[in-house]
Amino acid sequence: MGALTQGQTIAISLGFSAVMLLGMLGAHLIRQRQAQQPPKPEPLLTGEPIAGQPDWTHRPALAAGAFLAVRARVPVDTPRMSKRRAVLPAGVAEDEVPETINSLLGIDARTVSSGLVDLEEILAQRRVVGPELWRHRIDEFAAGAGLTLAYRAELHRLAEAVLEAEEGFRRKGLLAEDGRVDTVAGVHWAQGVHLVRVARAKGLLEDAAARRWLAAADALVGDSFGQDWGRLWCSLMLPYAVHKQWPQVDAHARVATRLLAIFVEPASAD
Repeated sequence: MGALTQGQTIAISLGFSAVMLLGMLGAHLIRQRQAQQPPKPEPLLTGEPIAGQPDWTHRPALAAGAFLAVRARVPVDTPRMSKRRAVLPAGVAEDEVPETINSLLGIDARTVSSGLVDLEEILAQRRVVGPELWRHRIDEFAAGAGLTLAYRAELHRLAEAVLEAEEGFRRKGLLAEDGRVDTVAGVHWAQGVHLVRVARAKGLLEDAAARRWLAAADALVGDSFGQDWGRLWCSLMLPYAVHKQWPQVDAHARVATRLLAIFVEPASAD
């Protein structure tokens, strides 16, 4: 085969350049399309690992932490988990574990984080006067707190979203016809229970201390929900529902439906 002419060399170089430009353009278009797409929801909850030897000593605490246990793929029916599965939540260092648990399950256990304050406040107003006078109570609270009309309207929008969410929970069989979600503080109790279990497995918390914290969670859940596990889990789903995060709501609801068979049926045999 003879040597390439200057024209052939130029043609080949232009061809390679064209291929490279097309590749770069394609990569740019893919990145642009990905940037325009909404963020993917967090991974759906799947399965509900069961321990070989159930230990229902702290059933209320385990019920509160069930969603997080399923996500971490650890048993939901015993306080124990393997060290291999024990992973501290993001943002919690080992030396911060005792203080974090205390804030979630201790004296401030009924104080919600800033992102849940408005939701917890309107639920508290409904607890005081009942559903019939709820909207009037919200107006009175807003006026007394000196809130703007726009803020007051937002609280009413939130109240409407609560009612819609509760109706959706009833359709899924998780909330009784006359059932209501009275608090979202359980969101923090769930975090506390899971952290206690992880800390215990990692050796950051002695067994006796872990049992005391689980007993504290038992009392918190019992005072607010009794053994109405469906209502407990609805309270954990409510923050997602009022903000229309339906993939998370549907994922949690599917898991809650399966968990009911684990938590309710054994309870009747106790």
